[in-house]
Amino acid sequence: MFKTTTKVGDLRTTSEGRFFINTKLIPKLITFLKEGDRVLFVGTDSAWDYKSLFFNPSTLCNFETMDVNSNLKPDIVGDIANCPQVESGSYDLVLLIGVYEFVNDKPAMFREIDRILKPQGRALLALPGRGFYDSPNNSVEPKEVFEAITPLFAREVYVLGEARERKPTSIMVVATK
Repeated sequence: MFKTTTKVGDLRTTSEGRFFINTKLIPKLITFLKEGDRVLFVGTDSAWDYKSLFFNPSTLCNFETMDVNSNLKPDIVGDIANCPQVESGSYDLVLLIGVYEFVNDKPAMFREIDRILKPQGRALLALPGRGFYDSPNNSVEPKEVFEAITPLFAREVYVLGEARERKPTSIMVVATK
């Protein structure tokens, strides 16, 4: 189930992770989407880097953002761990990139993602590997991924290689209900 990627040039781990997301995972996920499908990007700091990927001539998706910070002007102001304002079964794809470490109630977050996904929906989860942060609550070990994202089911797990200057990895998960 685990797939190990090769190191991408001399990019640092964060850049390597974004490169992998942009060139491998999102193009693959786009093939499952059709015109009018709904995409939710959680955390708006880099959403606009991704928005253009969902507005090409072959895939015209409804791309929305969610953030707790209203100053960032998200489409939905709210916490992904508790978002009753979002209707159940309303999104075809949820993107959670660079957010995991900022959420206090991680089990609630994954329950909410499961709730707001449509029955055939998918979620792209970028999780920091052990060592990215001082607190062990803000990262996961690859072997913990399946349990950590419950009730979601990990369809694909990619563990990006270690950077020379530090040990942590990036873990990319494509999950479904």
